[in-house]
Amino acid sequence: ITLRRDGDVDEGVAGEQDQHVVEEPHAGHGLGNAGTVEIDADLHVGLELTPARCEELERQRDSAAALSYAIRSLDFRMASRGQLRDRLVRKGHDERTIEQTLDRCAEIGALNARVLAATRARRFRDGGHAAFSTQQRLRRQGFADADAASAIDEVYADFDEEAEARRLLAA
Repeated sequence: ITLRRDGDVDEGVAGEQDQHVVEEPHAGHGLGNAGTVEIDADLHVGLELTPARCEELERQRDSAAALSYAIRSLDFRMASRGQLRDRLVRKGHDERTIEQTLDRCAEIGALNARVLAATRARRFRDGGHAAFSTQQRLRRQGFADADAASAIDEVYADFDEEAEARRLLAA
């Protein structure tokens, strides 16, 4: 049985065993097969599924759908772990599925909070924001304290706040 992207099921030849596989192209991140989710299932035509097994398969399908959505969402617009969590909550996924999805996204490199925090910190610095202001903004955007602090250290290492203040006052 193969679980298709649209949620339908294709049944194989009677007696044939297979795995559920959900595949999503991830060209935006160049992840190749890293974003493929394999759902382990020893299923074959004619097998009686217990309610517990059906529940487990449904959880696996929900996890695959959450990961697929997360990758597509990150391809469209990068996000912090907190922001991606909010997106998944709005889609109605349960907490366990969300945590698994966030961990998998981090594992395959689709969710890199340090790089994103540094990118946003540069943007704030270039807009004239002081380090403290930038750190507060990064925290409000859902970045972990360690990621925000690392970004501030990297981006503001050679930043002269007094010179920037004088420049802004003169403008």
